Amino acid sequence: MITLHPITENDIRGCSALLAENFNSHKFFSEGYLNWLYFQNPLGKVLGYNAWNDREIVAHYATIPIRTLRNGKTEKSLLSVNSVTNSNYRKQGLFNELA
Repeated sequence: MITLHPITENDIRGCSALLAENFNSHKFFSEGYLNWLYFQNPLGKVLGYNAWNDREIVAHYATIPIRTLRNGKTEKSLLSVNSVTNSNYRKQGLFNELA
């Protein structure tokens, strides 16, 4: 059974592995980079979810806080940065549930 949970610092290893495997790039999705991006952002922590099947992350969706300029005013916004679903779990609506 698949369950959804907010992203935590304890999930970084699984998120890194899922992203690296599906995008063929361990360089761009290292644990250090994701920890910095998700939990050391001076504007705030990641807002996102992981889909779990038992003890494995099978889908991931992350947004990070940013500041944008709109009509001359600075506003807080969210930037969607990483989204991935394990190939064995695609076409099940997980992206929509996570987002």
